[in-house]
Amino acid sequence: MRITKTFSSLFFTAILFFLVTSCDKLISDGRVNEGEIEFDVTYPKMSSDNFMIDVLPDKMLLTFQEERYVTEIAAGMGMFRTNFMSDADNMELTQLVKLLNKKHKLTLNNEGVKEMLEKSPKYTVEFTNETKEIAGYKCKKANITTSDDEKFSVFYTEDINIKIPNWATPYHEINGVLLEYQMEKYDLCMRFTATNVTTVEVEDEVFENFQDYEEISEQEMDEKLSEIFESFNQ
Repeated sequence: MRITKTFSSLFFTAILFFLVTSCDKLISDGRVNEGEIEFDVTYPKMSSDNFMIDVLPDKMLLTFQEERYVTEIAAGMGMFRTNFMSDADNMELTQLVKLLNKKHKLTLNNEGVKEMLEKSPKYTVEFTNETKEIAGYKCKKANITTSDDEKFSVFYTEDINIKIPNWATPYHEINGVLLEYQMEKYDLCMRFTATNVTTVEVEDEVFENFQDYEEISEQEMDEKLSEIFESFNQ
């Protein structure tokens, strides 16, 4: 009986240690270090009766570790998929596109990202004291004015620990994870709103399973995506 009690005690201690150490890895200083964020995708500049609404992506998944993350958007029952992968430790951005059996990727270093952003509309950020809760997280509001004189608001949280999450985007002034925001490119405006945040251990393989993608230039990637999104805008 004593042996059984001792074994049960050791087993309970081992389980407790595993849970505590796992928690320490996933959450530190009160912030989440690893997990997934699910977003709804809407199209604020597209008429609700546009027939293309039904075929455009309506979800995005962002999978993250502390120093890197990858987003995924899919459409056409998976026939089209695009990912953005940000690696803050190496200051590297990878854009991936899969269309049917064609797989392409574009890899940019820090200088390449700066050159890309120079060709995009510039964002002026006005920080505010307003807040709201999104997907269970307290978010701060920022007002955005673009160099095209467009105005809108975004919301970000400081309770998710992703290293310089916006370094490769027009939102690089915001030091927080965006849970409601919008992006516009290829004449398509997409607004992303987080619906759920899951704290879960993320395997390194999530960021390493794109080895069979063909590397192409920035111009070639723009041409391919322009063709794809132009078909969405017909």
